[in-house]
Amino acid sequence: MALRVRAVERDADKQILIESFLNVMQGNLAVFDILFNGMWTSAIGGQLRQSNVDGQKQVRDDAAATGATTLVALVQQQIKELGVDKCGKSGERNATKSILWLNRELSFICMLMRLMQMGKDSSEAGTLAYESTLKPFHAWIVQKAVGGAVGYVPKMEEILTLLKIPSKEEGLKQLDDFCGLAEALTTEVLDMLKSEGANFQGTP
Repeated sequence: MALRVRAVERDADKQILIESFLNVMQGNLAVFDILFNGMWTSAIGGQLRQSNVDGQKQVRDDAAATGATTLVALVQQQIKELGVDKCGKSGERNATKSILWLNRELSFICMLMRLMQMGKDSSEAGTLAYESTLKPFHAWIVQKAVGGAVGYVPKMEEILTLLKIPSKEEGLKQLDDFCGLAEALTTEVLDMLKSEGANFQGTP
């Protein structure tokens, strides 16, 4: 994941290229496989994966239709054509909303990892991360389903084993590297969305 973030490309105006952003978001899929790998959580993990896949497709389709190559150009064009209210309306499908939600997914992952790094139990870390990044924007029934699942995030030791990382020290080092890079990216994307009026507060 750190390599994916380092590989993010920009145009001459230092704007993030769409495909390199999506390459980072593609990495979220493998993370969900680890975080939601239990008997009671795999279904929720599958739904998050599908949402990610659908979001990436929406961004690619809209980018192809508009000819936009950067995130900001695509967002600006959609806001101009659809208007802020329609673009952010619950149930409306467009790349701008997909960029927002893909970014929120990565923010959730970073928050969860940071909380575990701070010594929080994985169950508590999952719950706190969800409450601060995704829950405010989910419908009640989704809150119940996902909120329950995040309480069963694997313990740090199990995650290290699944990732074949030899020690907790090495795991924390890699975690710090990834989160530092990813947090900077999510902040940059969120700031761009805010400046364009696209930090929608409603449900998907």
